[in-house]
Amino acid sequence: MNFRLSSNRVFLALILQLFLVLSYFDNVAALRCYACGPSRECEDKPHTTVECDFGWISRAVCTKRIIGDYVARGCFAENFCRDDGIDNCFACSYDYCNSAANINLNYLALVIFIPLFLYLK
Repeated sequence: MNFRLSSNRVFLALILQLFLVLSYFDNVAALRCYACGPSRECEDKPHTTVECDFGWISRAVCTKRIIGDYVARGCFAENFCRDDGIDNCFACSYDYCNSAANINLNYLALVIFIPLFLYLK
């Protein structure tokens, strides 16, 4: 059996492994979120940001809450949207995830690197 791998494949495999490992360490520092509202302007163009860290008390999450015609964004404790039956409340846990256009980079990375992984296999 010939188990020789080209140096390009080994390098790409190492890069893939490193990227996958690093993608799980997105919560090392304080979480950064958009904060604004409640207002109509907060719906499309949030530009104020805050760093959230509740320490050992609770995990911080970024939130987006729709209140009638208004939108509010900020950071709260992990269970904020679940407590008291709050409707139209969305929580997420990576930097700036409560923006107007929302995409999770970890999932995006997975979609990008699956073809690479299949190629290396």
